[in-house]
Amino acid sequence: MNYGAPKPLRRLRSAFLWPHLSWASKKGGNAAWGWLPAAALLCTLLGAALRLLHAIQFQAAPEADEAVVGLMARHILTGQAWPAFYYGQAYLGALEAYLVAALGASPLGLKLVPALFSVALIGLAWAWTRDAFGREAACIAAILVAFSPAYAFDFSLRARGGFVEAIALLLLVLLLARRVARGASDRTVGCLGLVCGLTVWTYQTFAVHLLVLAALQWRAQGLPGGRRALLVGVRVPARNGPHAGL
Repeated sequence: MNYGAPKPLRRLRSAFLWPHLSWASKKGGNAAWGWLPAAALLCTLLGAALRLLHAIQFQAAPEADEAVVGLMARHILTGQAWPAFYYGQAYLGALEAYLVAALGASPLGLKLVPALFSVALIGLAWAWTRDAFGREAACIAAILVAFSPAYAFDFSLRARGGFVEAIALLLLVLLLARRVARGASDRTVGCLGLVCGLTVWTYQTFAVHLLVLAALQWRAQGLPGGRRALLVGVRVPARNGPHAGL
């Protein structure tokens, strides 16, 4: 059975990206794109440096949403509370606050946690795109994520409840799902379920994405692995509050 990209994605790939790669291949083979890995690595390093510099430079100026995450982290660190969700609401899991608490609930930790996930997004975008479309497309994806638009760049560096963490987790789900579709071990299926659970707990609306992914994977694989992974993923957040595990 062919576990490659679905037909709509193959058509999209053929219509937009692959003609340019094929043209470059005819002109000079892999040498025509030989500069891409070096450019992607350089952009990744620069993008990571900018994100970490931002975390260090602006740690003394948290906004209101970030202050709430910092307060949650301080309560977790001192044992005053063990929140399941962002204070004042029954959504947006408190994963970000627990990670900030693990770094000491400091102003630097408040900025460093989203910054590290923002850096991880570059690597995850590269890994998934390489697995799905090849090395050249992966390098382009890494460059685009490393130097994302100003709004996306700034938004991904603020601790507002777990938005950047949820996107990183969703990319990790996609990467693990492709491995499961190719016949990965039960351990990988379990990791997929755990990451699915963390994703839904962190940002509940992503449950829709996971349901679609599980249905597509189950159909392509013809095995109950997709269902098992989904069930494990739903159980994980369900233990953290009545509104999780959709």
